[in-house]
Amino acid sequence: MEVLHPGIQSTLQDTGRTGYRSYGVGTSGAMDQFAHRVANLLVANEADAATIEVPGRTFCIRVDETVVMAATGPVRVLLAGRQVPAWRTLLVRSGQQLEIFPAGSGMYAYLSVAGGWAATEWLGSGATHLIAGQGGFNGSALQKGDRLSLAEEGAELLKRFKASLSARDSYYDSWGFSRSLFPDYSVDTVRILRGGEWDLWPVSSLDLFQQTDFRISSGMDRMGYRLTGPVLERRLPGSEMFSVAVTPGTLQVTPDGSTYLLMADAQTTGGYPRIGTVIAADLPVCAQLEVNKTVRFRVVSWQESVEAWIRMENSLELLQKKLRTKFSGY
Repeated sequence: MEVLHPGIQSTLQDTGRTGYRSYGVGTSGAMDQFAHRVANLLVANEADAATIEVPGRTFCIRVDETVVMAATGPVRVLLAGRQVPAWRTLLVRSGQQLEIFPAGSGMYAYLSVAGGWAATEWLGSGATHLIAGQGGFNGSALQKGDRLSLAEEGAELLKRFKASLSARDSYYDSWGFSRSLFPDYSVDTVRILRGGEWDLWPVSSLDLFQQTDFRISSGMDRMGYRLTGPVLERRLPGSEMFSVAVTPGTLQVTPDGSTYLLMADAQTTGGYPRIGTVIAADLPVCAQLEVNKTVRFRVVSWQESVEAWIRMENSLELLQKKLRTKFSGY
């Protein structure tokens, strides 16, 4: 399969690499793990199969064999020049082109194929680590003319689905699924846990932090976002601290009072105090924040954080069961 239009910094990503943060190697993986995982479920892949992550730009690929694909995220999809739905299972025939375009608000789209995209593994993951130049497709962003292949054959249960759509000359079937299973990407408030250095700020700064909107600045990438908003003054301005562990979702405040939100390609340690950490269930929402989008932070309990994560995982499990039932019914 040949990349005809690569967009800007489109990469192969999976659920990320774990177990190496103590060596200074970050997780990487898809920015929006929910959209990535649903893209895989729609083509009967395991959740950790590689998808193509497209950050807010047009992407086009031509296939050399008939395959089953899906596109998720804030996108409009054209297949062989015809508009087809996003978040659906698609039959793409040999020689056809599939194009995705930005649609509505949001940043990252995901393109999956039954069998998964073949990716070079590094430290147990096929996720592209752009800084290290490892994983994915030659450790770099996709370029025009790159030829991608399947990691393995698509799931056996898709054969009758492909045969059914081929016989009807269709690109997709009439069924879909409820968007109630999705995170609410439209919210402007993100839930966080208190950070390890929460008590370094006086009550006045903490109140300001929770009651004021922050805006996503143009200084954003897969490592993190610079947020413009109120200056958060500490109890002891200028005091220093030892470096501590940070993760995707960590909110750090620099000595000048600026706030940064770390994301998928974040470093593993940092010397700035941590005022909070975005809960796992809201990281997909953060991934889809665009430049100039405003966001507010709300502190929740550990229990609420866990319950939100369980609800998201239950939604994905339910979706997987429903899709497998559908595919088995052809």
